[in-house]
Amino acid sequence: MGIGESLIIKAIASATGRTKDQIKADIEKKGDMGTVAEMSRSNQKVLFAPPKLTVGSVFDKFKAITQMSGNSTQDKKCKMIESMLVACRDCEARYLVRSLAGKLRIGLAEQSLLNAITQAVIMTNNEKLKRGSDKFKTQLADASLI
Repeated sequence: MGIGESLIIKAIASATGRTKDQIKADIEKKGDMGTVAEMSRSNQKVLFAPPKLTVGSVFDKFKAITQMSGNSTQDKKCKMIESMLVACRDCEARYLVRSLAGKLRIGLAEQSLLNAITQAVIMTNNEKLKRGSDKFKTQLADASLI
């Protein structure tokens, strides 16, 4: 996705109230930004629970992040990542950060997972759509270009 480690570390620090140095030290120890993000979120207390993440909302934010350009793009990306991290529950932060970094570590090729997410979003957004129909294939082809 083109998201650098330093931007992800900045977003984790901002979302969890920890310093970048603390995050970096934990990454050195654990060897995985996703695990550090999950651990950092699990230690955090919040007054109000944010809305749950959905496949569609995460997909839309990933799409928006990849299409950003211009002035203060890094800050905008950081804020979007931060908002997703704040909404993460349980192990979601681990896989969100790994997806952003392009290091899923789950034994699947990234493209296979992205295709599965794309199909899930298309099917969720249009319950009447038949999997083998021409309209489905067109929407899948368009969404896969992202």
